[in-house]
Amino acid sequence: MSLLRLPIDAFMYFFNVFGTVSRGRYWATLLVLITTCVVLYATDGLWVKVPYSVELIRAISSLILLVTYIPFTAKRLKDTGISGWWVLLIFVPFGQLIVTVLALMPTDRFKKTTEPV
Repeated sequence: MSLLRLPIDAFMYFFNVFGTVSRGRYWATLLVLITTCVVLYATDGLWVKVPYSVELIRAISSLILLVTYIPFTAKRLKDTGISGWWVLLIFVPFGQLIVTVLALMPTDRFKKTTEPV
């Protein structure tokens, strides 16, 4: 599992609603996505002369990261035996904390995993 390949795999999971994501792959991909976010926001002061381009880059990258994060996390929740709809808690205050705790749970080995999220 290559760290450079993880975000691409995560984005490709957006187009496939079947299957699950293991705990290791989920956390490795989440680490890469968080690092990408930190790098994008840390480079804020580098483009001082063109402030609107920075905001556009931030908006587009945030949207791409969110579109990647939601289905990928839903698959991880499905792997734990919980409905993927719980990922929508990220839109309420402190909901991300609940989703993170749910994603920490071990894989439910007895759950049938062929149905869509």
